[in-house]
Amino acid sequence: LDNIMFATDAQQKTFFLAINYDDVHFGRSDNNYFYNPYSYRHILWTSDELTLNGWRALSGYDGNSKDFSYLNQFDDITIDPQKESRIIYNTSLDVISIDLESEKYCDVDGNKIYGSVSLQPFESKILIFSDFETPDPPLEVYLNKGLKIR
Repeated sequence: LDNIMFATDAQQKTFFLAINYDDVHFGRSDNNYFYNPYSYRHILWTSDELTLNGWRALSGYDGNSKDFSYLNQFDDITIDPQKESRIIYNTSLDVISIDLESEKYCDVDGNKIYGSVSLQPFESKILIFSDFETPDPPLEVYLNKGLKIR
């Protein structure tokens, strides 16, 4: 439950299950992210490559899970699967900030991420390389007495 499975190359599967007998149930699986930017057939069941919908039909699991096509609903985000996504993480006990420089990303929920990212202790984020319009930075106006207005 609540996992992110993210393929980092075209041959990698997000989920692989090999079972040699029929009618197997293994608990619960739901609210997961199955993200493979290279292929929609990224779930391997024994020798069958399935889409998330195919996996749902076969197994009855992951009714509320999402796959990479979920990001297509955001008209203002363009995703280039040829550009590498990245994972950022914090291994310290302190909050850290990571400068993303001029790169733009979205997360697995489609939230736009640019500028910098703050991570809590032991937090991580998957950043998917994206293109989108960023808001203009605030305009600073200097008044004649050195006062600054934003």
